[in-house]
Amino acid sequence: MNNRTVRVNELVQREISAILHQRYQSE
Repeated sequence: MNNRTVRVNELVQREISAILHQRYQSE
């Protein structure tokens, strides 16, 4: 895996976790 792919995966996971937190807070 390239470093770029790893960075992208980390960013995606951060965004997903943030969205999940927002959803749980809104409900």
